[in-house]
Amino acid sequence: MKDPKRTKLILRLSLIVSFLILTVIFVVTLEQFRSIPGSHGQVVNSFKIQDKLQQLYILVLEAENAQHSFLLTKKNPYLISYQEKKTATKPILDSLAQAILPENPKRKHFQKLDSLITLNFNYLDKKLSSDSTNSQVEFLLEEIGSDTSLIEEIKKLSDGLKNTENYETGLQLLENQQKSSIHLFYLLLEILFSLGVFTTAYIILEKNLKKLEAANRDLEIQNTIYKQVEKISNAGHWYYKMGDEKLHFSINFFELLGYKHDQVQPDFKMAIRHIHKADRPLLISTLRKILETEDTFTIELRLLHQSGVFRTFRMMVCLMNNEFFQKIAIGAVHDVTEQLESSSKLERLFSDLKIQNNIFKNAEILAGTGSYSYHHDSGKTEFSDNLYRIFGYKTNGFTPTADHILKATDLVDQSKSYTDQDLIRLIEQQCDKQIKISLPGGNFAFLTCKTKRIVIGEEHISIITFKNISDEISIRNRLEENNTELTQTVRELDSFNHIASHDLQEPLRKIQTFVSRILSEDQSGRDSKETDYLIRIQTAADRMRKLINDLLSLTRIVKGEKVSSIVSLNQLLEESIKDLTPDLLEKKSVVSYTILPEADVIPFQIRQLFDNLISNSLKYSKSTEPLRLEIDSQKITKKEIERFNLSNPKEYFKIAFIDNGIGFDKIYADSIFSPFKRLHDRSEYSGTGIGLSICKKVMENHKGFIYATSEVGQGACFYLIFPRKQQNT
Repeated sequence: MKDPKRTKLILRLSLIVSFLILTVIFVVTLEQFRSIPGSHGQVVNSFKIQDKLQQLYILVLEAENAQHSFLLTKKNPYLISYQEKKTATKPILDSLAQAILPENPKRKHFQKLDSLITLNFNYLDKKLSSDSTNSQVEFLLEEIGSDTSLIEEIKKLSDGLKNTENYETGLQLLENQQKSSIHLFYLLLEILFSLGVFTTAYIILEKNLKKLEAANRDLEIQNTIYKQVEKISNAGHWYYKMGDEKLHFSINFFELLGYKHDQVQPDFKMAIRHIHKADRPLLISTLRKILETEDTFTIELRLLHQSGVFRTFRMMVCLMNNEFFQKIAIGAVHDVTEQLESSSKLERLFSDLKIQNNIFKNAEILAGTGSYSYHHDSGKTEFSDNLYRIFGYKTNGFTPTADHILKATDLVDQSKSYTDQDLIRLIEQQCDKQIKISLPGGNFAFLTCKTKRIVIGEEHISIITFKNISDEISIRNRLEENNTELTQTVRELDSFNHIASHDLQEPLRKIQTFVSRILSEDQSGRDSKETDYLIRIQTAADRMRKLINDLLSLTRIVKGEKVSSIVSLNQLLEESIKDLTPDLLEKKSVVSYTILPEADVIPFQIRQLFDNLISNSLKYSKSTEPLRLEIDSQKITKKEIERFNLSNPKEYFKIAFIDNGIGFDKIYADSIFSPFKRLHDRSEYSGTGIGLSICKKVMENHKGFIYATSEVGQGACFYLIFPRKQQNT
């Protein structure tokens, strides 16, 4: 296709030349038209002169006839007629004098005619005059010959003038005819030229219109393709004509902002409102640079979506001039929100992958494992960093080959060479078996191995995982030794329990019995000092009995059968309260409790737990007011979830024991659960210091937690957190 600018220029020049030619033809034709009225006037004037000459001749002839008739008849009408005819010739002669201008060659003939007519009338007048002299008449006759000769001369001059006028009129008519022919020629030429110009213009326009239609179809196709490309790539465009009030957005740019293309009218105010405040200075400075340099700039802006969320757009802005030399700013935009998010996700994934890789490396070190991988298609082998360490080397301390691994074991002949396939085959045979390897320096290590084949795409990979179990073997050996010692200790503890429950209890009972008998006898023979000694012996024996009973209870909690069942905690609590009713009544105690859940617990241990907690509240109640003890099922708090690392809080429940006793300093909140820990002197509050230790051990047996909060003089709160289900061991 030819250059449209060149075609347009040629068409413009052709139209200009055609216009000039048509203008020249029009001017020539107009001049010819203007000359036609002048020629027509000349013809008309010539005909008027001929007519007047004819009238003049007739008047002269009639005047002469009237004069002759008067002379013959002497009748006045003829004389009057003569005078009238004579008078009538005067205006005609005057009009002919005006019509035949002085510069006209016919002027001399007219003057001669005028003189002859005057002479003729003078002659006639003299014939009518009675005092006329014959000498003048004779002169006239000599001059003219006779009156008849005078009339003939007038007629001759008049006919000569008429013939001249006829000739000139003919010439003028011929000239007019020629001019008319030329005018018709120019008119025809103008018409033909106009038709030629218009036909050529039509052909060119028709050709260009067809090309334009084809170009428009191509442009429409390209525009449709561009719209589809914009939709697929989340892109759009805008443009602004300098000096205009409007911005022009593509349809997809509207849609990227959440609008329909006819929903809003874009202008500067609307554009500024949709740009994030922090990005507006960047856009303004970029537009200034474009106006100064006319370069292309790419920036990223956050634009407000109709939903109220800012989305990130990458914008390329440039400046161009149209055919009228008007500057136009053009911007192509691309919604890169998802791209940036994906990039950010990839960066996070890459960071997480690096972290996971480091975790994996550290996990390998902690677990004492290492891996070997073999790619069957490419023959590529890879060693993890810790695998080098397992074989006694630094990372990359030897060339990673199957031959090196196998020759470090006692599985192969050291004189032969081995491939990766040999390694995989032999390790599969030794899977989960203990393998002994030689380390540099003459040491040994023990490994276990596992193999796995995986397929990634079309690639087959074999992975062998080695685990260093040397420490485990050492630990297992030490555990076996410790288990032997523990078994011996348990036997000794069983022996102690037997002694404590039988051999120690019997002497204590006898001591208490004999002391009671002595104290019950007549005291007249004893002084107060002896009585005090006996009371002290009885108190010490009772304390020893309680200590032995508490130790037996702790032993039963530690060693006892740990078989759980689902029971009602309210039932166990009521049994404890019933057993402790005498002590509760003695201190006028008020015990209130809510409905507790059924739970999977070890019943006798929970009874011991409830007994100890209620007894603890009784022991440390205030002497000035009755004991108030509230037992309630509560919701587990967020702090407790974090403190005890409860992965699934719904699998736990909580019970609180809240009293109004003397309380304790919060610095002892943890130490009160230690065995034999006492916060008060034995003389103030009785007890062995083992009760709360038993509570803690019960909660540990149930995989639960116990903790306390308190302030001095403000009572104490003991919280129990149980799992809903137990795993029997």
